[in-house]
Amino acid sequence: MHIAQKRVWTFAGMGVLAVPLTAAAIAYACTSLATVSLDKPAAVSGTTVTVSGKGFTPHDAGDTTTDAAKVRFDNLDGAVVATANPSSASDGGKFTVQVQVPALDAGDHVLVVTQNGSDGRPAYGTPARQVFTVLAPAAAAAAPPGVTAVAPPLSQAMLVPTVTKPSGDSAKLTKAVASCKKKFSARKAKTRAGRKSMARKRATCITSAEKKYA
Repeated sequence: MHIAQKRVWTFAGMGVLAVPLTAAAIAYACTSLATVSLDKPAAVSGTTVTVSGKGFTPHDAGDTTTDAAKVRFDNLDGAVVATANPSSASDGGKFTVQVQVPALDAGDHVLVVTQNGSDGRPAYGTPARQVFTVLAPAAAAAAPPGVTAVAPPLSQAMLVPTVTKPSGDSAKLTKAVASCKKKFSARKAKTRAGRKSMARKRATCITSAEKKYA
């Protein structure tokens, strides 16, 4: 076979291989990631905001294959301020939940929505994040259009915001979650079934800690 013919066959083979690879890449690129949005970009602590998500893994109360979607602020292991059950896959894995903005320092924060699978690892496309601004009480009267602000009592109107520290319960929750992860680590299991069992125990332990301290 001549050298020119060999080159033709080589390029032809590469073209055949490129077709399935390209198709797989397109399919992967079309898979949506979990996203989250809020009905207002900023508010003072104590205000109720509506958090909407889509692209999450479906979940109902009796589902043990995945966890509910959990809303937190600034930290993947932070205190859970709300939970939601995403809808079916055909509906887009959507949810809407009301969240009361916790006592946070004025400024930009990150609202984080996490969701774990039965193995204790983040579900595909999660966590989802969205920037949210906490307004200082003094800025409530000057809030821009579309932003709902709760005015502080007159006796607190002139107070200077101070740096808030984690509450005792928050510190205990963080310690309890870390203990659950260490106690029920998947590394301790030698089989796949063992790892799944360990993940379920870890999830149950974390959920109990959140109910106790959140």
